[in-house]
Amino acid sequence: MSDTPILRYSKQGLMWDGAKGALGLFLVVLPLVMGQPVTWLSWILYGLAAIFIVFLGRIYIRAVTEITHDHEKLKQLKPISKTLEWDKLNKLKLRYYSTKKSGENGWMFLQLKAENISINLDSQLEDFDEILHRASEAAARKELSLDPVTLDNLNASGINTPMDRVDL
Repeated sequence: MSDTPILRYSKQGLMWDGAKGALGLFLVVLPLVMGQPVTWLSWILYGLAAIFIVFLGRIYIRAVTEITHDHEKLKQLKPISKTLEWDKLNKLKLRYYSTKKSGENGWMFLQLKAENISINLDSQLEDFDEILHRASEAAARKELSLDPVTLDNLNASGINTPMDRVDL
């Protein structure tokens, strides 16, 4: 795997998400710092602050994540090193999440599992389409049953899948 490139998440996307998270945290913490809101409102604001902190933590994890792949395996180098071998793949799940009712401006979320190794990726990762293609090929070789949503999302991504792989 030494000759395969190290893939990272889009810096532009991470910076935009980080800016939104930081602004949200600032706006939630500001009333707590500026005054003494009533107790029930304080708890709501603390809860929202915790959500923004978790969101910013997830952005940080994506910022340090490094992935590489070849025909044999997918390897996460950072933050935690783990290797998923394509020939041991036993779960492929692909979801699409949209920020608009029209279905625009969305992202794909890919869950892969082989034995006790699980790697989750989203479409902001460089070379995501190639990884998705390799995962789909591995699933086809293993004749994995895929749920209807995954099949629809693979087809929408331009990956043809046989319909007999549907697991209801």
